[in-house]
Amino acid sequence: MPKLNIKVAESMPPIQEGRTYEIVSAESVETEKNHYRGLRITGKDTSDNSTHVEMLWFPQDPAKGTGTSSKLGSFIDTFGDDTDAWTGKKFKATSWAQKDRSIKEIA
Repeated sequence: MPKLNIKVAESMPPIQEGRTYEIVSAESVETEKNHYRGLRITGKDTSDNSTHVEMLWFPQDPAKGTGTSSKLGSFIDTFGDDTDAWTGKKFKATSWAQKDRSIKEIA
Protein backbone atom coordinates (compact mmCIF):
# COMPACT_ATOMS: atom_id res chain seq x y z
CA MET A 1 0.00 0.00 0.00
CA PRO A 2 1.43 3.45 -0.90
CA LYS A 3 2.35 6.10 1.65
CA LEU A 4 -0.36 8.69 2.26
CA ASN A 5 1.84 11.78 2.53
CA ILE A 6 -0.77 13.50 4.70
CA LYS A 7 0.32 15.65 7.60
CA VAL A 8 -1.70 15.27 10.81
CA ALA A 9 -2.79 18.69 12.04
CA GLU A 10 -1.52 19.70 15.45
CA SER A 11 -4.35 20.24 17.90
CA MET A 12 -4.30 23.34 20.05
CA PRO A 13 -5.08 23.21 23.76
CA PRO A 14 -8.35 24.80 24.92
CA ILE A 15 -8.76 27.77 27.23
CA GLN A 16 -7.93 26.96 30.85
CA GLU A 17 -9.48 28.39 33.98
CA GLY A 18 -7.35 30.93 35.81
CA ARG A 19 -5.22 31.83 32.78
CA THR A 20 -5.11 35.16 30.94
CA TYR A 21 -5.30 35.38 27.14
CA GLU A 22 -5.11 37.92 24.36
CA ILE A 23 -7.54 37.24 21.51
CA VAL A 24 -5.68 36.78 18.23
CA SER A 25 -8.74 36.00 16.10
CA ALA A 26 -12.45 35.24 16.19
CA GLU A 27 -13.35 33.32 13.03
CA SER A 28 -16.82 32.27 11.94
CA VAL A 29 -17.03 28.54 11.16
CA GLU A 30 -19.66 26.12 9.90
CA THR A 31 -19.34 22.34 9.89
CA GLU A 32 -19.70 20.73 6.50
CA LYS A 33 -21.91 17.79 7.42
CA ASN A 34 -24.42 19.10 9.97
CA HIS A 35 -24.00 22.83 9.33
CA TYR A 36 -23.34 23.69 12.98
CA ARG A 37 -22.22 27.32 13.24
CA GLY A 38 -19.94 29.00 15.72
CA LEU A 39 -16.81 31.03 16.39
CA ARG A 40 -13.27 29.70 16.65
CA ILE A 41 -11.46 31.85 19.21
CA THR A 42 -7.67 31.77 19.02
CA GLY A 43 -5.82 33.30 21.94
CA LYS A 44 -2.26 33.67 23.20
CA ASP A 45 -1.62 32.85 26.85
CA THR A 46 -0.06 36.04 28.23
CA SER A 47 2.21 34.15 30.62
CA ASP A 48 3.94 31.79 28.18
CA ASN A 49 2.78 32.97 24.71
CA SER A 50 1.29 29.54 23.91
CA THR A 51 -1.64 29.37 21.49
CA HIS A 52 -5.04 28.13 22.68
CA VAL A 53 -8.23 27.58 20.68
CA GLU A 54 -11.84 27.35 21.83
CA MET A 55 -15.04 26.77 19.86
CA LEU A 56 -18.03 28.90 20.80
CA TRP A 57 -21.05 27.18 19.21
CA PHE A 58 -24.13 29.18 18.26
CA PRO A 59 -27.48 28.02 19.65
CA GLN A 60 -29.66 26.06 17.21
CA ASP A 61 -32.30 28.78 17.54
CA PRO A 62 -30.47 32.14 17.79
CA ALA A 63 -33.79 33.91 18.49
CA LYS A 64 -33.91 32.14 21.88
CA GLY A 65 -30.48 33.53 22.74
CA THR A 66 -27.73 32.01 24.86
CA GLY A 67 -27.05 32.14 28.58
CA THR A 68 -24.28 34.26 30.06
CA SER A 69 -22.70 31.15 31.61
CA SER A 70 -22.24 29.45 28.22
CA LYS A 71 -18.96 29.76 26.30
CA LEU A 72 -20.51 32.05 23.68
CA GLY A 73 -22.59 33.96 26.23
CA SER A 74 -19.60 34.71 28.46
CA PHE A 75 -17.76 36.33 25.54
CA ILE A 76 -20.79 38.33 24.35
CA ASP A 77 -21.50 39.45 27.93
CA THR A 78 -17.90 40.65 28.33
CA PHE A 79 -17.02 42.05 24.89
CA GLY A 80 -20.37 42.68 23.16
CA ASP A 81 -21.64 41.16 19.93
CA ASP A 82 -19.21 42.82 17.48
CA THR A 83 -16.66 40.01 17.13
CA ASP A 84 -14.45 42.15 14.86
CA ALA A 85 -13.73 44.28 17.95
CA TRP A 86 -12.63 41.28 20.05
CA THR A 87 -9.18 40.94 18.45
CA GLY A 88 -6.49 42.29 20.75
CA LYS A 89 -8.71 42.18 23.87
CA LYS A 90 -7.34 40.45 26.95
CA PHE A 91 -9.36 38.33 29.34
CA LYS A 92 -9.00 35.99 32.26
CA ALA A 93 -11.03 32.78 32.34
CA THR A 94 -12.38 33.17 35.88
CA SER A 95 -14.57 30.05 35.65
CA TRP A 96 -14.33 27.53 32.82
CA ALA A 97 -16.38 24.54 33.96
CA GLN A 98 -19.16 23.12 31.79
CA LYS A 99 -22.31 25.28 32.07
CA ASP A 100 -20.41 27.68 34.38
CA ARG A 101 -18.24 29.81 32.09
CA SER A 102 -17.20 33.33 32.90
CA ILE A 103 -14.43 35.61 31.75
CA LYS A 104 -13.23 39.02 32.93
CA GLU A 105 -11.76 41.64 30.61
CA ILE A 106 -8.21 42.67 31.53
CA ALA A 107 -7.20 46.24 30.72
